[in-house]
Amino acid sequence: TDGPHSNDIALIKVKASSEAGIDFNQFVQPICLPDSDEGVNDGAWCTVTGWGAQKPGDEKSLASTLRAASVPVLSQSTCRQQDVYGGREQNILDSMLCAGLLEGGVDACGGDSGGPLACQHGGRFVLAGVVSWGDGCAQKNRPGVYTRVASFTPWIQSTMTRLGLS
Repeated sequence: TDGPHSNDIALIKVKASSEAGIDFNQFVQPICLPDSDEGVNDGAWCTVTGWGAQKPGDEKSLASTLRAASVPVLSQSTCRQQDVYGGREQNILDSMLCAGLLEGGVDACGGDSGGPLACQHGGRFVLAGVVSWGDGCAQKNRPGVYTRVASFTPWIQSTMTRLGLS
């Protein structure tokens, strides 16, 4: 079975800044979509950002300012190992990627879901992943699991074209 976290991605249409939408500035910038065949190198250090909990399960610990953490991308084979995420109800699919330290200590957490995993590639930042799930937060052998955006780039582009947004 693919499991309950398959295809964990959505698109939202945001109003233009002239219509009280998002204003881009030095702190808020767009990010590049990866090409559908653009992989993230195993071991690459990427940045996950979010407003989520600082302590697992503690909603009072939600960040009051945007937080960022650097995490390394793990290989699919590492993520699928029995002592990591192998043998679970949720398989690690090719449309997912894992990032984090196997010893734990750094991770996205509750409230960060849907946030970006940005990786520098070819001199630009690319949206490599979207925070999806994990067992707890920053636990040993439980890295963060992200939706691999490159797997959905064709769908994103065709949906934007169909909606007249490209």
